[in-house]
Amino acid sequence: MSRRSIYPIFLPHAGCPHRCIFCAQVLTSACICLPDPAVTFETLLVSLPQSGDGELAFYGGSFTLLAEIEQQRWLELGARLLAAGRIAALRISTRPDAVTPAIARRLAAAGVATVELGCQSFDPEVLRRAGRGHSGAAAAQALLLLRAEGIAVGLHLMPGLPGADVGEALHSLEMALALQPDFLRIHPTVVLRGTGLEKLYDSGEYQPLSLPAAVQLGATMLRRARAANIPVIRFGLMANENLDSGAAVVAGPYHPAFGQLIRSRLWFERIALLAERGCCFFRLHPADLADVFGQHRSNFKELNNRYGPLTYECSETLSRETIESAGVFYSLFSEKD
Repeated sequence: MSRRSIYPIFLPHAGCPHRCIFCAQVLTSACICLPDPAVTFETLLVSLPQSGDGELAFYGGSFTLLAEIEQQRWLELGARLLAAGRIAALRISTRPDAVTPAIARRLAAAGVATVELGCQSFDPEVLRRAGRGHSGAAAAQALLLLRAEGIAVGLHLMPGLPGADVGEALHSLEMALALQPDFLRIHPTVVLRGTGLEKLYDSGEYQPLSLPAAVQLGATMLRRARAANIPVIRFGLMANENLDSGAAVVAGPYHPAFGQLIRSRLWFERIALLAERGCCFFRLHPADLADVFGQHRSNFKELNNRYGPLTYECSETLSRETIESAGVFYSLFSEKD
């Protein structure tokens, strides 16, 4: 799918009927209160390009469960920007059980091109323990209703919730892929301050994934999503000062460059496999070099220690996510050649 620029407006907890055990949107969005539509509009007039093909996104909370007058205020703001050519479409996030045929029609008529659904898991017990208040089947129903109105749909997954394990994560991924969403976001569960999950962690009733385990699981999930031709547009929480300083994170696999760690892990596995076959010289696209070497050159050092010396050459003639050795081209995402 083509990637438009996204201009996010955060509405933390707005419209949410439940407080999920993991959720602290004020911390993850770094937005402490609901913005005012009129003030937001004036700010966007200054910050948006004069002519743009991006999407204005309403994130946080459950947009379609806001009071209708509040939804209308935000949608009218978007309509004015659409009419002026400052954006190309609108995007919202909501719950899987907060989409009806009437809601889907209204969103499409208002210029909403994309809806992101917070599924988190397809396991009934995991959803119950997380306090989600909806079933996995709700995601399939919502996706069908939105697709019928020509709206693209993305699904969010959260490996590592209470009661979940690697098997649950991969099963939920397969359930999500079977729905053929337009994209996925995958956010391994992080224990944030002030949440129900923090209490479970403090009592010893919950243990989050370690960072290495989350990276390895993410690499497996990304490989499977790519095999199904479903893009993963983000791994992990978006970095902000609350998260990076440690003030918001109690425990769990938070890292400001989590997606890069996953790509680097895949490159490590790919090059290690080739090095075990005797390959020692590799060509790749220069934009992939940082991921190949890994953060703090960790891949470079470990691979050289095991198999070195290995030599790398950059060439812009190669496709991204492809590596060539001895005249043979290999995909980053193939487990076997």
